[in-house]
Amino acid sequence: MRLTLPIITAGVLLAGCASTSLTPRGIAYRVTTGGCQCELFTVRDPLQPVRYEFAAAYEIDEEFVTRIILTFHDEGKASLTFTDAYARVASRNIPYQYNNRFVPLATDSVLPRSSRTVTLVGRAVLKTPDPWLAVAGEELTVTIRGIKYGARTLAEQSVTFVPRNPKLAD
Repeated sequence: MRLTLPIITAGVLLAGCASTSLTPRGIAYRVTTGGCQCELFTVRDPLQPVRYEFAAAYEIDEEFVTRIILTFHDEGKASLTFTDAYARVASRNIPYQYNNRFVPLATDSVLPRSSRTVTLVGRAVLKTPDPWLAVAGEELTVTIRGIKYGARTLAEQSVTFVPRNPKLAD
């Protein structure tokens, strides 16, 4: 009789959903990257000990205001630097000033074994009698690139968000 044992491999979580403590005030966006449907998305750099967290929310008043929270966790021995780092926010329906353009991601370095949170804020005046029409079908993609871990440039990260619409059932 031949006994066959399954081979179990241990893997490293590269991306996934988590419970949210970072969501800014307002109505939350859901992350849809990688099939997730969560408010806080965590992703690890594939080669370096760096972890990112992404969360976003919006408010509608006299203007449409989106807040995107990026948290950078340096879990290694080298610092994260942002000298050549850029962020792009690409919105399908909201006419942000720098929509779909890379802008400098200006923040201080992150020392080894520490974290830094950066909030990106976008504002737009919607030219529609019903601002909820802009929320319907909206998709927002945040891309960061050019962050360095020591002398190495980290992999580009992109996360896609869809806003919750309180006027519709989820």
